Amino acid sequence: MPDTIETAQHFIFVTQVYFCSMYAVVLWDWIISLPREWQYIWKTSWTPVKVAYLFCRYWVISVVPYLLFAFVNNHSFEACQRIYKIPVALAMWNQVGSESVLLIRTYAFFNRNIYVLAGLLCALGGMVAYQLYVDTSQMLVLPFVTPPFTQGPCFPMSKPHSAHLLGFFIAPLGFDTIVTLMTVCKAFYIRRRNGGPSSRLIQTFLREGVFYYLLISIANLINGIFYLQPRQVISAINIPLSVMMSPVLACRLILDLRERGSETVAHSDGHAYNSHGSRGMNAASQRRPRPYGGKPATINSGVMLSTMGSDLGVVGHDTSVELNGLHHKASRDMGDEVEDYKAADINCISGIRVEVEKTSNAI
Repeated sequence: MPDTIETAQHFIFVTQVYFCSMYAVVLWDWIISLPREWQYIWKTSWTPVKVAYLFCRYWVISVVPYLLFAFVNNHSFEACQRIYKIPVALAMWNQVGSESVLLIRTYAFFNRNIYVLAGLLCALGGMVAYQLYVDTSQMLVLPFVTPPFTQGPCFPMSKPHSAHLLGFFIAPLGFDTIVTLMTVCKAFYIRRRNGGPSSRLIQTFLREGVFYYLLISIANLINGIFYLQPRQVISAINIPLSVMMSPVLACRLILDLRERGSETVAHSDGHAYNSHGSRGMNAASQRRPRPYGGKPATINSGVMLSTMGSDLGVVGHDTSVELNGLHHKASRDMGDEVEDYKAADINCISGIRVEVEKTSNAI
């Protein structure tokens, strides 16, 4: 049964309100995250993950006003024919930026394996190419629903009997599924090999990543289903969640990992010991980070922890300190086991790398 004009107008209005509301959420999240962004992003050195963060954060803030111009304002049919593809092309890069964060994260987690990087780049390139194909050749302008039907918002819709707009949202879902499965399998492998619980940093790494995957995957799947069903007036209703929530979650993923990494470093400095007893907080705070290339140490459990590549911006006395590594070393003295936690350099480009390796020399 076809929708009445009143029903169609209602769903178009709901979609427009949804777009405006989601943009308000984006701006709200940006504002409340500014203190952490200043500490953990702007005050750190330039790395690929810093570039990815800034792109995710500020691209969506910059381009969504044009989406609102196209989707909320009324335009003539001729104007819509000229511009209706532009918002989709702009919003597509919101998702690409978010996927690039997952790519860097997964590449780092796999110890910067070049084959993993090549495979993920090919998958991301295929996703981008397909989405560009859909945007340029597989969409039409949604007919206007407000009398006299000469003006209306420029929403896209699928071509008749075409499922390519379904694929437009399923492609990111496929990429997210690949990287999430790779990360979870790697984490289970590390946990099984080490025979113990994962570090807090790894737990944050996995928890944030799985939460991101579940929420964005559900949004993309719903979008695909909406574009597959015959009621075109509701086909675009869930687009805002996909194109605006994914950058927000990707930015929060980076900030949470960097914050947790800095807490780990601060905790280790605050509990520094040597083989003759406690050195206290002052001695720990005066210790300088080890230069790049410092040799990793082991802890008594036989596990080597290196928090790689975050360039974690931890504010010191007057300036920030780029913490480029965290290694834990255990020593034995007169049969008593004491741990000497030392902050060293993290030397990695990725920005969010956590690697746990089993060592053969238990101290």
